[in-house]
Amino acid sequence: MSQQEEKSDFQAALAKLLGEHGKTLADLSLDPPVSSQSNPEVTIPKAVQETIVKHVVTSSSIQRRRLRLFSGRSPVPSGEFDFESWRRPAQQLVEDRDLSDSEKYNRIAESLLPPASDIIWALGKDVTAAECLEGLEKAYGSTTDGDELYLKFSECYQQEHEAAAEYLLRLQSHLSRALDAGGVAKERGDNVRVQQFLRGCLYNDPLLVALDLKRRSTPPTFVALLQEVRQEEQKQLDKAERRKGGHMGKKKAFSAEQIAASPSDERIAELQKQVMSLQQQLAATTNSFPRGPPRNRRRRRTMFCYNCGEDGHRMEQCEGETNAALVQSKMVSRTQSTGNDGGHQ
Repeated sequence: MSQQEEKSDFQAALAKLLGEHGKTLADLSLDPPVSSQSNPEVTIPKAVQETIVKHVVTSSSIQRRRLRLFSGRSPVPSGEFDFESWRRPAQQLVEDRDLSDSEKYNRIAESLLPPASDIIWALGKDVTAAECLEGLEKAYGSTTDGDELYLKFSECYQQEHEAAAEYLLRLQSHLSRALDAGGVAKERGDNVRVQQFLRGCLYNDPLLVALDLKRRSTPPTFVALLQEVRQEEQKQLDKAERRKGGHMGKKKAFSAEQIAASPSDERIAELQKQVMSLQQQLAATTNSFPRGPPRNRRRRRTMFCYNCGEDGHRMEQCEGETNAALVQSKMVSRTQSTGNDGGHQ
């Protein structure tokens, strides 16, 4: 590249940089000016030129953010977007007035992979970015009409264990599809969103009471409502944490009092020794008592003679005289003391 071409590129980059800040070359406080008819040979040091050009190139690359990849394949491959997620930034790109038509087309084309890229090649060489987006909408967009999409929006309710902010985001996704398909007029978007949020938020009545959306003359926008919901959820979470912390503090204090009032380890050991000693004493005392006759065991009877009535021998061993009165007396005595037991020999 010749010196004249380098100078021209630098002046173009410098003019672009100044234009971004609302300035011109004449506004530079250089003496003499960078470029003037009186002294066209005045130059700026090369290091300064490189810095300015680098800044302009960096600024342009930051502004030129690429779209995420989209191929139209299902399931959606890793690193790609589904069509609805890809279409919204692509629509913003098409509506950007600061970009040329060729730049819009190039950025859409470089974000597409087959088979989605085959759609725009089939449209022809002179197709615009808006026509590319329209063709992709016909190929991959929703085929459901606006009324059905609005019905899905009306049937969207909060799920159990779903935060109110998460429900609002899911609700907005249904509403956006209905708005794009013409199922809801755009000027009614904020109203229908608030109405369905009040109907569909089933598991957080305190939040609805705190927001008090019914009494507002003007419904909040989606972003404003989302911020209010998140803030109120955070307040509820903080309050629950404080309650939990209070209960834990009381429980810990109570446990500390119990520990302070409880006996020490030495005292417990001494009490255990005393209990063991008492148990041993009780066992020894119990063993020293004579055991009584077991139940149903007959008492041992004194043997007497049924002939003479004397104790110590049987009738077949008796050599004395018969004494019926004594025998009768002992028989009666034995019967009274033993109940039904007889004195059989």
